[in-house]
Amino acid sequence: MRLVHLKLVAALVSVLLMSSAQAGCATTKYRCKHDNKRDNCQREYDFYSIANFALKAIERIGPVKTFVVPPKLDIYARGALADLRPVIELENMPSSGEYSLPDGYFLVQVFSVDESIAEFDGRRGPVLRPGQPGSEDHCGTTFIMPFELEREDKRQVWASHSYKTKVCDSTHIIVPVGQN
Repeated sequence: MRLVHLKLVAALVSVLLMSSAQAGCATTKYRCKHDNKRDNCQREYDFYSIANFALKAIERIGPVKTFVVPPKLDIYARGALADLRPVIELENMPSSGEYSLPDGYFLVQVFSVDESIAEFDGRRGPVLRPGQPGSEDHCGTTFIMPFELEREDKRQVWASHSYKTKVCDSTHIIVPVGQN
């Protein structure tokens, strides 16, 4: 009887462990594989954390409907962006007549993560095509966001304490409240 009871408890514990592991995978969408850089789950988390922060900063200016990416963007960067919004390659961006980058589209120009630094740069539309009347005043908003890995409550987190936005020839440095 005791052996049956122990087997039942072991089965229950394994079911609880499996369900919590599956719940964690379902919420993070990370698939663990191995490569020669960093643990893939960590790399996916790095890209997702940075993309999530960047999207929140960009959407202070206006909503992002779609990320436009270069064809050779890192697969983890693409996956992180796709978890947040639809992703299309630059060559597949819909033609919009007078705009080279339609309103609500964000062209990712740099999205890189190294061991302790990262960068996310790009431009949010609308951007009028060159030669269109008013194109010098409707050139989108460029974001330059450097990130550093910092320790917070015994764990490493990505932080960007200031980033730049540029609208045509006007540059602004954004420092979040409480970060001076």
